[in-house]
Amino acid sequence: MHLYRILIAVVFCIAAVSAGAAINNNIRIANGPVYNQGGDPNAYIGCSLSGGGISCFAADSNNYASCYTTDPKMKRLLPMINKTSDIQFVWNADGTCYSLGVTSGGLGGATKGSGYKWAPEPIVGSGYAYGSVSAPVNRSGESVRCNVASGPVTQIVCSAQDNAGNKVMCSTASDQPWQTLDDMALAVSSINESSLVEFLFDSAAPTPTCTYIYVVNSSYSFP
Repeated sequence: MHLYRILIAVVFCIAAVSAGAAINNNIRIANGPVYNQGGDPNAYIGCSLSGGGISCFAADSNNYASCYTTDPKMKRLLPMINKTSDIQFVWNADGTCYSLGVTSGGLGGATKGSGYKWAPEPIVGSGYAYGSVSAPVNRSGESVRCNVASGPVTQIVCSAQDNAGNKVMCSTASDQPWQTLDDMALAVSSINESSLVEFLFDSAAPTPTCTYIYVVNSSYSFP
């Protein structure tokens, strides 16, 4: 059965390159190109890192599919996902991801992707900040960004500023209750020019502590 599902997945991957997300809930396989979702304005596909696991998801006008896993081998694939990628995921009946495949580098010079889009401008709130890296901004200074530095100590710094002038910077060099430092570093290393980024922070002084980092790389977050 597993071999059968893998072979079917390969066929779907080849067929989906120019046709948008292909979802088969009967055999629990979804795949498609990140950049071009064909003519379906409601279609999207992508993956996100939240807490200690990776979620993958896909939709079109009639179907939705998703899975979740804490498998470190699958989590390490999130940085591969960009606008040149194709994603393929297979899931078990309980909703856990059985396999995840990412192919990158074959798109070429396309100028704009298709399908559903959501690219919010940066927002800084009480204990949280989020926004799309590539969102159109109304004023200079708007941004959401994170940095990771590794050596004897791994340290993460995130900052954001919105168009109302609200801004925050937080940092951490240790595990947090909802997310390990390694998973935070993986999330930050997955940020590219079109990621959707959210981070949470506490009220520590003088610099708040980053307590959670959430990164989405999907067709709806790319231009």
